[in-house]
Amino acid sequence: MQAEFEGMVPWQYNSEIIECDTPHGLIDLHNDCVLEALAVQVGPPPSVVLTLHRPDGDRFQLVFHDVLEASFVQDSDDALPGAHNWDREEVSTVYGVDYTDMGTDALPRFEISLIVGTVALRSPRVSLTWLSR
Repeated sequence: MQAEFEGMVPWQYNSEIIECDTPHGLIDLHNDCVLEALAVQVGPPPSVVLTLHRPDGDRFQLVFHDVLEASFVQDSDDALPGAHNWDREEVSTVYGVDYTDMGTDALPRFEISLIVGTVALRSPRVSLTWLSR
């Protein structure tokens, strides 16, 4: 099953995503965006929301809707002394999103890689909504 995408061009299966192609241009999640917040909205239905901004002040949300099997695993390096003292700018870095096809009857799987850990979830729909432009 392929996910539905709103507000951006659909992502390709089985690839690491760092960009969103929108009607307002290309957004580079890794190099040009700062993660402000990662939230789980209990719904109903539940969703996982990333709120981000770009240096030019544009703010937007990347929302994974109707989420199943969500988990957050903190980076294993956190066990090392001083690992929790990340540079403030690095903590808000999105490394990328893996988008995996789980077969014809299963919801697609997404892994959102952040410097502090990984959010894994299954979702049938992803939307990008501008908060300010």
